[in-house]
Amino acid sequence: MDLSDDLQKNDQNRLSKGEMLFKILHQAVPCSLCAIIMMAQGMINTAFVGHLNNPMLLAGLGMGHSIQNIFGTSVLMGLNYAFEIISSRLKGSGDMTLIGIYLNRTRFINICLLVPIFIILNFTGYFMTNFLSYDEETAKVSQEFVMANFPALVLQCFIYVECIYLNLFEIKLLPVISWIIGGVCHIGLCYYFLHV
Repeated sequence: MDLSDDLQKNDQNRLSKGEMLFKILHQAVPCSLCAIIMMAQGMINTAFVGHLNNPMLLAGLGMGHSIQNIFGTSVLMGLNYAFEIISSRLKGSGDMTLIGIYLNRTRFINICLLVPIFIILNFTGYFMTNFLSYDEETAKVSQEFVMANFPALVLQCFIYVECIYLNLFEIKLLPVISWIIGGVCHIGLCYYFLHV
């Protein structure tokens, strides 16, 4: 096989611009919907607490959410992004067994990371009063929010890993449906806890 045969083969496998755009959007739209729903939960929390007309609660929620995003979500999402990159390469090479091994290792590392993250988040109030000069009431609200929201952080990190895994096999609807159900449940729980 010479160079001209290789070039002809590449030309046959090339996608048109329209086909390429479709493939990108076919992958990106479901992933983007999941990310929007995941990130909208902070805005939903702020909207519900904002209607209580209590600046101390709103400040505590905002700081608690920021601290959880910095020390929890960003660390776990970084790990999950690494799995996404590795698993995409493995799928390209056709090594499906190794994808499963990396999936289980990512789950295990997530569990291991949740322990120090929990410990760090458990000191949110202390951190806010001693290093950021917040009053104790606002720090207490942040601490309560972070600890009450920790199970959601755990679910988010594991659901996101599963979304990455399912996306490798072109299963996109299930993650979107699960995030929509989670978002609706989140709104319902916010309403219940704040208004009932």
